[in-house]
Amino acid sequence: MNLPTDLQHFSAPTLLIVSDTQRATFYLAHNETINVVETIDVPAEFDIERDSKFVSDFKDEPREHRFVARVAEMTSAFAHNKNIGHIFIAAPQEIINLLEAKLGDDVRAFISRRIVKDLVKENVIDVVKRFFA
Repeated sequence: MNLPTDLQHFSAPTLLIVSDTQRATFYLAHNETINVVETIDVPAEFDIERDSKFVSDFKDEPREHRFVARVAEMTSAFAHNKNIGHIFIAAPQEIINLLEAKLGDDVRAFISRRIVKDLVKENVIDVVKRFFA
């Protein structure tokens, strides 16, 4: 997808991670384009809809850690394989903290912007605007 011409463009390949406690979407942005490259959902064995139970934020340690571990693995893979210049993360503080703890120093060094907020349901263009606000 092309970014609007009035929006700041990405001079270096940038990985945007937009996550909540259930889903993480990875976007790759460069110059005037941005595209979804991957989406990770909570592992099926902890699917709240399927299990018909309510799990409040981070009461289920195994689910939380498995989900963030998958996000960290994908982040590392993109950082090493896509010549990423920057990583931007928009997520609740707990997710950011866990993710950064699971990433190696080499990948953490690419994180240049953080938005401490659940923006999963927002349009990606609006998320990009927030990163550059």
